[in-house]
Amino acid sequence: NITVNPPRIICLQVSDFKIFSERVCVDVEISPPNDGVPVFDEDTLFRTFEETDNLLPIANLSATDADSGLAGEITYSILRVESTPIGEATVVTTLEGLFDIDTETGRLFAPNGLDADQYYTHTVSVTVSDSGNPVRSAIATVQIQLTDINDIAPSFLREPYIAPEQAEGLAPQFVFQVEAVDNDATSPNNLITGYGLVNGGDQFVIDSTNGRISYVALLDAEVQIEYLLNVSAEDSGSPPQTSYTTVLFRLIDRNDNAAVVDQLATAIYVVEDEPRESSIGPAIRITDADIFSSAITGVTVTLTRNTNDQFRSYDRCLAECQDVRLSDAGLLPSAIDILSLASFMTDSGNPGGYAEITIGDGDCFAIQLNRAASMPDDGYGRIPRSLLPADFGSGDFSVSFVATLRNEGYILLVPDSDNVLLPPDSVEREFGLWLRRRDIRFYYIYGPSRTRDVAVYRLTDTDPLVTEFYDNNLDPLERGETRHFVLVVRSNPPEIDIYVNCTLLTRNGPIPLNGPVLAPDPSIDVFIGQSRPHPVTSGRLGADLHGLYYHDTALSSSEILDFCSCGFEEIRLPDSLPSDTIPISQAPDTITIGNFISSDLIPIEDVVSILRGITYINTYSPPTFEPDRQLSFTLGEAGLANTMSSGFIRLVDQDDALPEIDLNGLTLTGIDFNTGFTEDAGPVPIVGSDVRIDRDVGGFVTPTFDRVVVELVNAADSVETLAAENGTFILVAISPDGQRVDIVGPGIRGDFEPVLQTLTYNNNNNRPTTNFQRQISFTITDTEGRTNTPLAFTTIDLTSVNDAPEFSLSENFGDLMGSRVYREDSTVGTVLAPDAELRDIDSDTLAMAIVTLSSPNLPTDTLTFDSEFSPNISGSYDRETGVLTLSGVALLDTYRSVLRNVSFESDDSPFLGRLGQPLSDPTRTVTIVVSDGDLTSRTAQVQIEFEPVNNLPEILIGSSELVFEDGDPPLPIAPDAVIIDADNLNLVSLTLSLSNDVDNDVLSNGVQTASVLIFGEDLLFNLIDILNSIVYINNATEPTLIDREVLIEVCDVDVSSCATATISINVRDRNDNSPMFGQATYNFSILENSPFGATIGLLNVTDADAIVPDFTYRLSANEFLFDVEQLGAAQALVGRSGFVADVALFTTAVLNFESASMYSFEVEVNDGLNNGVATVFVEVQNVNEPPSITVIENLAVVGSLASETALILGEFVISDPDIDDSIVGAVLTVFNIPEGSDESLAFNPSIDGYLFEETPPGSSAYQLINNGSNVTVSDALRNIQYVAGNTIENPSELRFVNISVFDEGDLSSSGKQINVSLASVPQFEESPYNVSLSEGQLHQDFLQVSATVESGGTVTAYSIQAGVGVSVDERTGFLSLVELLDRETEPVIEFQVFAVDSQPPARTGTTTVIINVLDENDVRPEIGGLGNITVRTAIPINPFPDITVTDPDISSDIELARITVIGETPLIASPFTGRVCVDEYNIVTKMQQVCGLESFIDLLANSEARANASLTEDEFGNTIFISSASQLGYGQVTANFSGFVGNISEFSLSFVVRVEGSGYIAYYGSPDATVRFISVYYDWTRNKLIVTLKRIGIDGLGGQIRVAFDLPVLINNNEYHFIVIEYSARTVLCAVDGLGVESTAVVYKERPFIGEVFGLPLDFDIEGPSAEDTAAVFILGGRPIAGGEVDMTFTGSIAGAVLSTSQAPPTFSTCIVDCLESLAADTSVAMATIFSTDFDVATRTIELIGPAPPSDFEAVLRSLEYVNLAPNINVAAIQLEISDHINSSSEQVGVQQGMRRRRSAKSHSGSRVPIRYLFSFRESRLTPGT
Repeated sequence: NITVNPPRIICLQVSDFKIFSERVCVDVEISPPNDGVPVFDEDTLFRTFEETDNLLPIANLSATDADSGLAGEITYSILRVESTPIGEATVVTTLEGLFDIDTETGRLFAPNGLDADQYYTHTVSVTVSDSGNPVRSAIATVQIQLTDINDIAPSFLREPYIAPEQAEGLAPQFVFQVEAVDNDATSPNNLITGYGLVNGGDQFVIDSTNGRISYVALLDAEVQIEYLLNVSAEDSGSPPQTSYTTVLFRLIDRNDNAAVVDQLATAIYVVEDEPRESSIGPAIRITDADIFSSAITGVTVTLTRNTNDQFRSYDRCLAECQDVRLSDAGLLPSAIDILSLASFMTDSGNPGGYAEITIGDGDCFAIQLNRAASMPDDGYGRIPRSLLPADFGSGDFSVSFVATLRNEGYILLVPDSDNVLLPPDSVEREFGLWLRRRDIRFYYIYGPSRTRDVAVYRLTDTDPLVTEFYDNNLDPLERGETRHFVLVVRSNPPEIDIYVNCTLLTRNGPIPLNGPVLAPDPSIDVFIGQSRPHPVTSGRLGADLHGLYYHDTALSSSEILDFCSCGFEEIRLPDSLPSDTIPISQAPDTITIGNFISSDLIPIEDVVSILRGITYINTYSPPTFEPDRQLSFTLGEAGLANTMSSGFIRLVDQDDALPEIDLNGLTLTGIDFNTGFTEDAGPVPIVGSDVRIDRDVGGFVTPTFDRVVVELVNAADSVETLAAENGTFILVAISPDGQRVDIVGPGIRGDFEPVLQTLTYNNNNNRPTTNFQRQISFTITDTEGRTNTPLAFTTIDLTSVNDAPEFSLSENFGDLMGSRVYREDSTVGTVLAPDAELRDIDSDTLAMAIVTLSSPNLPTDTLTFDSEFSPNISGSYDRETGVLTLSGVALLDTYRSVLRNVSFESDDSPFLGRLGQPLSDPTRTVTIVVSDGDLTSRTAQVQIEFEPVNNLPEILIGSSELVFEDGDPPLPIAPDAVIIDADNLNLVSLTLSLSNDVDNDVLSNGVQTASVLIFGEDLLFNLIDILNSIVYINNATEPTLIDREVLIEVCDVDVSSCATATISINVRDRNDNSPMFGQATYNFSILENSPFGATIGLLNVTDADAIVPDFTYRLSANEFLFDVEQLGAAQALVGRSGFVADVALFTTAVLNFESASMYSFEVEVNDGLNNGVATVFVEVQNVNEPPSITVIENLAVVGSLASETALILGEFVISDPDIDDSIVGAVLTVFNIPEGSDESLAFNPSIDGYLFEETPPGSSAYQLINNGSNVTVSDALRNIQYVAGNTIENPSELRFVNISVFDEGDLSSSGKQINVSLASVPQFEESPYNVSLSEGQLHQDFLQVSATVESGGTVTAYSIQAGVGVSVDERTGFLSLVELLDRETEPVIEFQVFAVDSQPPARTGTTTVIINVLDENDVRPEIGGLGNITVRTAIPINPFPDITVTDPDISSDIELARITVIGETPLIASPFTGRVCVDEYNIVTKMQQVCGLESFIDLLANSEARANASLTEDEFGNTIFISSASQLGYGQVTANFSGFVGNISEFSLSFVVRVEGSGYIAYYGSPDATVRFISVYYDWTRNKLIVTLKRIGIDGLGGQIRVAFDLPVLINNNEYHFIVIEYSARTVLCAVDGLGVESTAVVYKERPFIGEVFGLPLDFDIEGPSAEDTAAVFILGGRPIAGGEVDMTFTGSIAGAVLSTSQAPPTFSTCIVDCLESLAADTSVAMATIFSTDFDVATRTIELIGPAPPSDFEAVLRSLEYVNLAPNINVAAIQLEISDHINSSSEQVGVQQGMRRRRSAKSHSGSRVPIRYLFSFRESRLTPGT
């Protein structure tokens, strides 16, 4: 009686005890009864899929429901999912989300696919449910089987790996092992095929089977200390999956590299009037290749002094007396000034004479002794012996003097004591030093016997004294040269050394003296200047003596050098040292730091500090400048051998060049740099990428620098900063304000320039000052303290960018989230942002603000603003969009005031909704942004919450009609009622009133009981609980059957706000008697195996109710074995009220005693309301049953002659259904044994307790009886053999064995038959068969298989495995192909062939056939990845950068690749080389446009031919000069050569020449040859080129300098040769055909000697003609001028003769002889050997020759580099042809010619070495052709 319409409404609110939430309501529709059940079209589905991670459709399930309306509307849902995890057999319930279903269509799918690696089966149970009441449903299952695919790559156990560190330099060994696993479900997908190394292949290897990594080469931490190896692992799936990991391997650095002292740059010493000390290396370093350098044990610095200062003539330093030099050397106290002690007199002994002429200046005393043949009374000097020491002239002593010798004589003489000075005229000498011509003689007396002897040293032509001064006209000792002599006499052993001008003459060893001790007489005077002590003889000494000193010791070499020279040079320690504990030793030419003991280590920084402080000083005036002084450094390091290195000191007249810094480098004019900075764009570089620092030191000296200071000189913003990064040897210091950077060395250009390139400027000001440029100054200081003048500057232009304005809801900027409250039904708006703040770092104004209601209730909501605050701002609100737009340019303060007054207003009342109507949203969201016209601020958001007002309460009672039947317990009248008040938690009252209470029935809540209940003010929830607890009570035995009504009333705080509800109670009678069985327990019995439906017994039921009952019955258990049925309708009871019915109990299945012997269950009866129950027991009585044999596998025996074979091989089961019965035996009967055949059955005798016998004998019937054995009959039967003896008749006929078993009750089972065959199985002749067939052919009868049967049958048919593309003749066994073989797809085919015999049961033999498919070269190679390219002059390009080369043939290698450049026009042979090459036709054009020669004069274009010579022009525009066979033929150039006026700093002369004979190739000078500035002469007899230059300042032939070059190839062969002559920095360079030629001699004509050879560079600068000189240029002359070389006949021609006033480009000499086109390949990228031919410039072809795999050819082709230097590149395409010996493929790429570019010198990559590189070092010695 439910009313279907209208729908019901259920609403819900929740409360936090203060405020209720919004109300949510549900419509409830009432539908008719649901009778039908949904039915699936299929209730079980099976599906198989490959695993996938994409959406996977599973099945479309479909069901129907016969009901109409809601009851017929069905929906689908997933009930459960049961899955089997991989590797397990158990089923688990999987997580939700694996499957999904369309609830309307029944489409089942897996949204994210299914993974067989997790679960390999799924069973999805799907429920279809209708919408009726009650809901009815049905279930269908979908069973899913997944197939695993290889979708998971191997995973490494660790990622990344870090290998243990190992020391460098160890022998190759194991490093680390990686391991990977594969989580695919099945094999081979989860098998790891192998490991590989992606990188490190030259140094590391990996074992592909186990992942062990080893290195195979010695590793050096200095080359690379850390290796990151990329390792791969690949699985066996198809296609295979690969994953990668990394292994970090780090070496431990050992101290295995010795440190070295590096001077870094040659030290400069400026020679000045006042010598000063200069550092030997202000930037000196100690370098160590080891990463972690150790301290060192010591360093020795040795200066190799220039002895030229000590060898030269002493007339230049005599102003400094010898005594001063002796004093400086510290030797004066031990020296005796002989001259100052001597008295000079005539031979007659009178004072005076010519000997007393004093020539010394000032204190420098000197005596001139004259020899004059016309003067009979020459003088001498005499020193009384009393003024000398007693041992004068004995023991060790030395004599030193400076003499200008004009005639022979004694320098010093002590006469013999046995004679007197005057007659006799012959006298022996105690000792005497005598000089004459070439002899230096020492006379002496020695020994007790006063033996007299003489020691003589005779000068030879090889003595420096002779080679320096001897000119065949004067004796070396008497030519009037001033020299310094030192005589050193030693007594032990007796010997003498002689020094002249500080040079040891006796360098081959001292002159030995015969006597052990000199023996002078202390009473004898000493004489100076006598030849003989006789007044009338003429042999007097003619000399000037500048000091004569006697030393009482034998002076050492160093002592002699210190005082005999005119100065000194040495190295000195710095005044202060970094540590007092460092051992230091010092000598003039050697300084040692440390003691070279391993235990005494010195920090490297201390040693470097000392080395940089060591100074060099040279006091010679003037010193010899060349060669450079050499420094030797010896460095000791603990555990390592000492290292040697060298340095140099260069002496210069002056060194006042200042350091320079060019911020642009060499690419732009000027040293300053300009750049720009844009706000917020980040730092910008402040120097050019080619920034360069330098100092013009001259020659090859590298300048050193101390620091560079970079300073921002005019910063305007506080956040302007400079930054730079440290260098390898250079440190960067930045000031605290970031506006100064000090880049601190010392170092050279290569150290500083990379650091300068890291300099940047940044300005973090959000509003940078842009009205003026920033200036950044650069000050560079060299290691001598010089700074650059002028300074260099970087100028920066600043550009500001507009920043977005900022809006905030409070003064804390960034506050973008806020909330406000709006009272429901309020008439006053709510201000949204009362504390709003604005700012814009770029501007003081704004242009717009937008306030947006993001979710407005459009009809009721409004945004407003107060126009009073906005004189310049206009605003409009759009109700359709909820946007308030404020616009107009105004100050930030104005916009701030306006936005602080924007308000929200609304007419909405979200808390006043009515029952059944949805409430509106009580929240609003407002966003605010501002704009400066270009950019907008971040969005601020304000959340508005409505504040509710009071609303009426409501009562929701649920059902308003109730039913009460007599005897019912108290009836709850409103158990689910809800009281709702949207804005109150407290209610004033709750009142309930009962009407029609005629039976004294009442209402009660357990506390109050009455017809009217009143409850006072309480919480709403408490009143709801009270209302839910109210019950209706009626205790009348027979209640009055009229309806009651209950009125409910609730009131909230506003007593006028009350709500009511009414409930109706319908009172009825009831069924109150239960049915009852006649007995509480029933007992029945039945025989087992009774038929289905057999009646067991009867039951009866009674019911005391007067109405005829409609009984229903139910069994509590065994409902599948038993059932009950009422026998007819219930009958009225006799004598009392009620009814009775009989009920029959019967079987619904055949009962088995062995399964269960007793059953019990309850039978329940129901009369529609009440139940009755009885218990039933049924006993099953046992009946004996026979056993049985069940065959599981076919029973068949295959035997053979003379064999015993187990009779039962198949599976079988013997059973007896009786529980207590057992099998005790079996009967076996053999049938069909031929007469005379020896066949029987036998039992294994090892089985005890069994009786086995043939009964009766010969009957072939056997009994097997268990006689107490524990072995079952089943197991015993398996021990019976079928015995075939040696005599078998008709083996092809089958035998039969019948088996039956019997139990203890002698009941036997039915028999089972075993077939016995004694025939043989077919046997193939081979297994397997192997055959090889070539691919691509249908081979017929390629193999015959054959099988035989040994006995009892023949093969009747052959068959083959299906699906292999091979057929078999079933009669003959011949195999044939029915499908073509393809080696590339299937290299091996393996299948089975079967043979069947003729006898039943048919026996089958099997063999395997393996076909090895032979590869045929049947597919041509394939080329891919080609595309058109653009070729530009001098730009290298790879024509095939993305090429792919493949050959589908598996075993085919590529034999040849030919690459050909195809031109637009044919090539022409060069007139000079004869070869065919791109654009080689005009040589001058090539020199200029290709080889980069600039500033030159074309000599031939400005020439006229003279005498027997002519000028002609070939077809390519080359001007060619030709000279005939005459000495008079020459050409003269009439061009202006004003560029050569003055000194020549550099020039180059280039030409192409073909000569026969000798003569001038080029000449530049005066016609009379008196002034020859430049000439090039060829001497064919010696194959020499002789270049003549003019020395600056010396005219005539004496000023000529000749530089000779021995040519590496003979050019006198009537072929053209390319020759380049170049002069620069006093060096003359020569190249012939691109090869540098070394000079073999340099001759200075003014020097009066012959045969002396000098090297390059020249000692002097060369000169060009002055304005008044007459100069001319001649070419190809035999003798164009007077005074030239030897007259020679000269024949030949010349082309491309150009003269440049500057250097040629470095590669010029090779460029002019190289072809302008090259194509080369890098074959090292190939694993196999590929040979590359040279590029054939004539055919423009290169060939790559294998064989090698296509991948190798692909790699080499990708390495190709094509370069075309020609102005007209003449390329239309590049063709590639590839051949695999049989097949070939050809493709070509189109070429677009790029813009023509003039070739720069550095872009040329010729194969020859440029001459400038050959001679970049003066000391280089290269053989011709190098």
